[in-house]
Amino acid sequence: MGLQIHQLEPSGFRTDWAGRSMDFGEKTLELYDHVNAKKNVKEYVGDPTKAAQVFYDLATMKDPPIRCVIDKEAHKMINAKHDEHFKSVKQFEKWSNSTDVDE
Repeated sequence: MGLQIHQLEPSGFRTDWAGRSMDFGEKTLELYDHVNAKKNVKEYVGDPTKAAQVFYDLATMKDPPIRCVIDKEAHKMINAKHDEHFKSVKQFEKWSNSTDVDE
């Protein structure tokens, strides 16, 4: 069938998604300030025009990567998560290696 699946991992882009294209409620909850799209929209570093070109380039590549991180912020976030995961794996490596059958 020629279908391919690829995972694109962007962070935020400076679009009108959280601007005039979005309707916001009157009330906000302080608990969710960290995900307040209207407040955070100017903090996004991604350029949507550049991202569109990357998406197109990936879609037309002969052998595109299965996973592709799209912008600097996403790259930074993914590296931090991997570092955290690796630290945890190393911390409990002794336990991980203690469960094999003794031969």
